[in-house]
Amino acid sequence: IQITVYLSATRSDKKDEKVQCSILLTVAGEDAVEVLNTFTFTETEEDKIEPLIAKFRGYCTPKQNITFERHVFNTRCQQSDESIDTALYTTIYNDIQRYRVEKTCKSYEFGDLQDSQVRDGIVCGIQSAEVKARLLRGPAQGISIGYEDHELRNCPANGQMCHECQGRNHFAR
Repeated sequence: IQITVYLSATRSDKKDEKVQCSILLTVAGEDAVEVLNTFTFTETEEDKIEPLIAKFRGYCTPKQNITFERHVFNTRCQQSDESIDTALYTTIYNDIQRYRVEKTCKSYEFGDLQDSQVRDGIVCGIQSAEVKARLLRGPAQGISIGYEDHELRNCPANGQMCHECQGRNHFAR
């Protein structure tokens, strides 16, 4: 929360916690005071800055709807004008880099079943009957379907020129 930075910048972090709480409410405005009136505090939490910040953080943090998160994931299908790669990246990563999939998937709360659930969601959303059939008849794979991690020096595209964009170190799709 920015209030700790503000308190430090104004040297108010050294003041009594009751004063710090008042500063927070003053900076946050009238709506914050209305929200404050909905909070309950124990005697030890009363007029303490950390419990107050924690209450506001809890109030302001959006509640996750796991059913909705999973619905969005499981109903995402490959579009007719999308390559499997684009669909895969869009489905899992929601335009986030591939290595962040675990963080993204935590919102689905799949737990130990994360890899298999992600794989199943991908297989369900693939339009290509050929690719879907290959994935369904092949051995169970995790979320790295079709992707093998390898060192750069062993990458078949390393040093190669793309015939589509003339860029290096990748192949045309």
